Amino acid sequence: MSKGTKAQHLGVAGAVCVLGFALYSTLSIMMWRGFITPSWDLGIFTQLADQYAHFRAPVVNIKGDGYNLLGDHFHPILILLGPIFRIFPSGLTLLIIQSALFAVSAWPLTRLALERFGLTGGSLLGASYILSWGFINAVWSQFHEIAFAVPLIAFGLVWWMRDKRIHAAVAILSLIHI
Repeated sequence: MSKGTKAQHLGVAGAVCVLGFALYSTLSIMMWRGFITPSWDLGIFTQLADQYAHFRAPVVNIKGDGYNLLGDHFHPILILLGPIFRIFPSGLTLLIIQSALFAVSAWPLTRLALERFGLTGGSLLGASYILSWGFINAVWSQFHEIAFAVPLIAFGLVWWMRDKRIHAAVAILSLIHI
């Protein structure tokens, strides 16, 4: 079994991430253009991002007139949506952000798989990860705050396995605030 070089590992892991982003974004764009909305979460989070983009409390009228989401879903990490939403004010922006976050999560896991199982095994595991039912279903369900948790879990677990305990602890403890 060929273990491959570091450059090959970086290339394969990068390709897996790009493939994942292309797949998830394409599905998201097709759903957006087809007006496919399996739940009202995208509407909720779009209103939340718009409020954060304008430095306001997350009042989400889709849940009721003047409904402040801080009393229902307090997720400080979602404040990060504000600046991007300010530049690209659309629900599709949230779907693309989620696609990127899911795709980035493949990086550490694919790298670890390549190191442990070589080019063929690592590539297959990376591809299986991005093509998994869980991710396709999460993209289909549209945006939710778990988008930020996925890369934190992936990086945290891989750092833990590599004995980078402080990095792992920071990533995993960050989940508390999601």
